[in-house]
Amino acid sequence: MVNGSDYKEIRFSVTDITCFNCALRVKRALATLRNVEGVEVIPDFERNMATAIIKVKGSLERREIEEVIEEASMETPHHEYKVIWD
Repeated sequence: MVNGSDYKEIRFSVTDITCFNCALRVKRALATLRNVEGVEVIPDFERNMATAIIKVKGSLERREIEEVIEEASMETPHHEYKVIWD
């Protein structure tokens, strides 16, 4: 969990990112989370992964991030996005 009144940055990887549409889907999903003020998703198509960086003001549980990524994965039948905590 990330706490505090200042902005915090949370970084993690997301698997099965194979195209820009995947990266955009993940970015949009993360932007829906409460207390998220900014989202950056940096794809690495050679490894079929992306680095996600979210700026949070307040608190956010890892579980919430994992759930929203799982929901985004369910929206497309060809991908199974998973969070990898660095």
